Amino acid sequence: MFLVYISVLLALVAARSSPQIDNQVHTELKRVGNAGGIEIYNRTLPLDRDFQFTIRYEGARFLYIYFSAFNLPPDASLVLSSANITQKYNGDHPGGFFAERIMGDFVNLQYFSPNYQLPYKHQYRLSVQSYIRGYSRIDGDDNLLLDGKCVRPTPSWKPASCYKQDEPDMYKSSLALARMVTLGMAVQYSTGFLLGCNGYFLTNEHNVRTQEQIDATDFGFVAQSSLCNDNCNIHAMGCLPQLLLRGQAKLIAVNTALDYTLVQFNYAAQRKLHQIGVKYLKARKQKARIGETIYMPQHPDGMAAQISSKTTNGTRVQITQVNARNSCGENQLSYNADTIGGSSGSPIISTNDHRVVGLHHCGECNAAKNDEDSEPTAIPIHHILHDLKRKHIQVPQCFYH
Repeated sequence: MFLVYISVLLALVAARSSPQIDNQVHTELKRVGNAGGIEIYNRTLPLDRDFQFTIRYEGARFLYIYFSAFNLPPDASLVLSSANITQKYNGDHPGGFFAERIMGDFVNLQYFSPNYQLPYKHQYRLSVQSYIRGYSRIDGDDNLLLDGKCVRPTPSWKPASCYKQDEPDMYKSSLALARMVTLGMAVQYSTGFLLGCNGYFLTNEHNVRTQEQIDATDFGFVAQSSLCNDNCNIHAMGCLPQLLLRGQAKLIAVNTALDYTLVQFNYAAQRKLHQIGVKYLKARKQKARIGETIYMPQHPDGMAAQISSKTTNGTRVQITQVNARNSCGENQLSYNADTIGGSSGSPIISTNDHRVVGLHHCGECNAAKNDEDSEPTAIPIHHILHDLKRKHIQVPQCFYH
């Protein structure tokens, strides 16, 4: 896919959401990062002349256009654009594909070809089958549509860049994160992180579990501003990632019971990751302890990287149980950090040695049977490492050192 970004400054469109979208948001926020729905379009476009038209869904936060057929004549191109970004595509893309995300509630499509007298015109085809539109997270009065049981009205997390001066190790840990956007019948936000070295990347099984899902996922690295007070830090899909990867990772291991998926990026992607100075996190072999203070870098609700290290009353976030049991599983770590859909796949990191002790996989909305069981939970990292060994997957020593 040939993709050119002419402008890299994105602006979220503040739009009044429809009642239908509002109702869906309350439902979707109880799931893990579901953030968009599919709209059928089914339009085959003429390739014998230039054309321009617009796809619009009022109130959408973003749009992904799906082409069921994309085979353009030589030297022809299709340009997708909005107010702040332009993407250019050409050539043949067998099997269909999603174009890159366009922020806002409209996208202009414009076709150019220098030659319409080509032989074998029937072999070329361009069809838009559907598009995914992002749910709005605000109501008509610009109030956030958050379920109070899922997250506090003012969550205790802060933009990762706000930790750069006072907690540099916490900030550096956030550079291992990727904001994941998985495309399918809907859009799902989630989080994952680089582990060890050589392009290894860990996330939840319920985020991605097959090679097909991995190939349909955008991995956005360093999706955060360098400034603490940058407005992009506090919006869903805010702050462009420094690097966006798709179709460059392979599935290494998956376990549904332990809710983890390990993937590895190819050499080309690893070189790009090295160029932007990402960080690989290290795992700890020793178990976490009750009362151990932790922090949690994450992409809650698809936001720019945030870190939860303190509660709303100012105390340090800590491990509250090491054998927690809820509807998401048994023998889990529980902790008093704020999370929401999109946080799944985040690392739970000890403040003692800045090593990963758990893989966050279950928030309050998923797990709670009552208010007393509302704390989020994680899979202990040593359980995951043991399972990899059981599968005869030899992880490199860089996972620990």
